[in-house]
Amino acid sequence: MRKILFEILACMLVISTLFMQTGCGKKNDTPESEKPSASDKGGESERSEKMTIFKNNTTEYTIIYPDKAKEAEKNAADNISKYVYKVSGVKIPVKQSRFVVYDKNAKIISVGNTSALEKSGVSADYSALKGDGFIIKSVGNGIFINGSTARGTLYGAYEFIEKYLGVKFLTYDYEYIPKIDKCEIESPDIEEAPDFRYRNFMIGGYNNDKDFMSKLRFVNEYHTVGDKFGGNIGWYKTKDVAANHNSLAYVSTEYAAKHPEFFSMVNGTPVEICQTYGITESGEIDESVELSPIKIALESLKKFVSESSGDTEYFMFSQQDTQKCCACAKCIAAAEKYTRGGVNVRFVNILAREIQKWADAELNGRKIKVVTFAYQYSEEAPVTIDSEGAYKPIDDTVVAEDNVYIRMATYFCNNYFSLEDSAQIAKYRTLYKSWSAVAKHFMAWDYHIDYYNYFNYYPTMQTWKENLRLYKEVGVEYLLMQSAQNEKVGWQANLEAYVASKLMWNTDRSVGELTDEFITYYYGAAKDYVKKYKTDYDLYYRALFDRFPDYTLKLGTDRSNAKYYDLSFLLKEEELMTAAIDKISASDMEESEKAELVRRLKIVRAPTKFMIMYNYNSYYFDDQSGYRAYTDEVLSELSSLGFTRYSEGSLLNQFKANNGIA
Repeated sequence: MRKILFEILACMLVISTLFMQTGCGKKNDTPESEKPSASDKGGESERSEKMTIFKNNTTEYTIIYPDKAKEAEKNAADNISKYVYKVSGVKIPVKQSRFVVYDKNAKIISVGNTSALEKSGVSADYSALKGDGFIIKSVGNGIFINGSTARGTLYGAYEFIEKYLGVKFLTYDYEYIPKIDKCEIESPDIEEAPDFRYRNFMIGGYNNDKDFMSKLRFVNEYHTVGDKFGGNIGWYKTKDVAANHNSLAYVSTEYAAKHPEFFSMVNGTPVEICQTYGITESGEIDESVELSPIKIALESLKKFVSESSGDTEYFMFSQQDTQKCCACAKCIAAAEKYTRGGVNVRFVNILAREIQKWADAELNGRKIKVVTFAYQYSEEAPVTIDSEGAYKPIDDTVVAEDNVYIRMATYFCNNYFSLEDSAQIAKYRTLYKSWSAVAKHFMAWDYHIDYYNYFNYYPTMQTWKENLRLYKEVGVEYLLMQSAQNEKVGWQANLEAYVASKLMWNTDRSVGELTDEFITYYYGAAKDYVKKYKTDYDLYYRALFDRFPDYTLKLGTDRSNAKYYDLSFLLKEEELMTAAIDKISASDMEESEKAELVRRLKIVRAPTKFMIMYNYNSYYFDDQSGYRAYTDEVLSELSSLGFTRYSEGSLLNQFKANNGIA
């Protein structure tokens, strides 16, 4: 039975109550959906007394940070002071802890591992905070924010700012700042740990904004964040060694001239390495073979580890982004026995086992983790099913070593349905659970964009709650959700990044409520138009699956043509957003505020106009005289709004040439 989720659609019809969190008094009207955060799993203390952080333009509090603070701790303290000033005009001084005498009556906000924290008696099980977690607690008049890492402390500061000041970190170019005349909070007693140790939503506008990435609590292997924003994942990458597809960085194509047998060759060019040459049936290095891909790869890995910093944990070894895996007789036979996923695990097991032996002997036991994809040709788990229906490893050689991490990338699944939905491709319904029989450590890579047409609405949020709970259940440590990583403009991606940031931290959050929250704060007076626009598209897509049994959100399929997009629907949605733009344009808002909101609404409307243009010849086949004028109009507007691409590999300025327009 299909388990299609309509949580988003239902929740978007709910009118939220006024935000009354923490007792902080507001000078201005607050958007209707502002609600207390649902993210503090530790809850509030039962103490009834309130702590007045500021009132009537004054404060008795001081923010303190450690005398030998890490950059992220100092940044955390500065951020609290900065946002208090933004919301109230009150300046809370920021000092090193040595300049403040601590006792239980001291009115302080302690950030990081300060001397005051040590004296306060506040304690926590920091090992349970999963690195990025934090505490926000109180003793007497003091508030204490600390994490098991500096990044966790910074995230604790952001939580304080969001929860107690009502700030919303919405997009890389906009944050909601309420106006507050006082802030009185009940003594907090919060301990939070993320559901996934590392989290990221890839979108072009965020990837290069270190400050905003940290505010959404994103961290990834592709972009250097720096210590000020909590530091990076300890992931090895260089200009020559990619963070993902990199097997040819381990086994150089320079070997191909003398050893073509080391590679899968296409038209004389090596595109992938052979993963069986020089490996015994028992899954060990065949020492009788003088030179082999596995020996070369191991020496490369030793080099990578040696030249990396001591805090680098993860070293990825992965197939190239190709389906042209090795087709030698030995690889074909091994794949028939172990699956291609099993062939890859056997190869990586040797790397992981041997590199740890070497590190134990040469690097004082430094722990090395080897990450590999289960992706495309390698996604099938090397398992059998026993008489009771349980998954079992094909044999011991395909059981992943303790220091091997399997990175699942479900490229060919139907992204409209959850991974366990009955409408899903059969192998994806069991993919994670089957891999759980041979591996202990997982990472996940999800896809939330149509790479062939960035303007095509691509609804996946209805699956998120169910999928993320599955990931949590099987022990996924790092979740990467990929959107348009090379494009920074897009209304859907901006919304999804906000929702993903909250849901990856706490899978108990409501997708619908988070969606409503973002739209309310980001679109303000035009929120109802945007909510209807999104609801219309969601309902339209649900109907597509009833109208067209072959319709799918699998990557690599064409879903952008006029067969699926009714012109009447597109014109109706274009009219809806044009009405919103006209309403705001005619309002009495300040001109700068008006112009900005109109810009955001035009970005919402843009995909609809693009799809009309994209299929113009089909819609108006009997009269195409207006094609050139409409194309010029649309492309000009898209360019003015900051759009650069219409697909992963195609720039907007190429559209005319690609479609025969001089």
